[in-house]
Amino acid sequence: MNDDPKPLSHVDGETPSQSQHNQWAMLKQDIAKGLADAAAGRVHPFNVQRIVEQGRKRLAARNATNTSASCR
Repeated sequence: MNDDPKPLSHVDGETPSQSQHNQWAMLKQDIAKGLADAAAGRVHPFNVQRIVEQGRKRLAARNATNTSASCR
């Protein structure tokens, strides 16, 4: 009896080579989408400060919603 676990890299019914082919196809789609986003101007330079500011705004909005809901 073979008790070796199945590899996690492929879906039931797929061979490992089919799974790898599908993973490469998905990666190619993701890359194409990223390149299209960049060409369309939907990509911005990585800016840590902007991300922190957006996170703080979201947290403040969530805290305000939670505070007003708990006061009822």
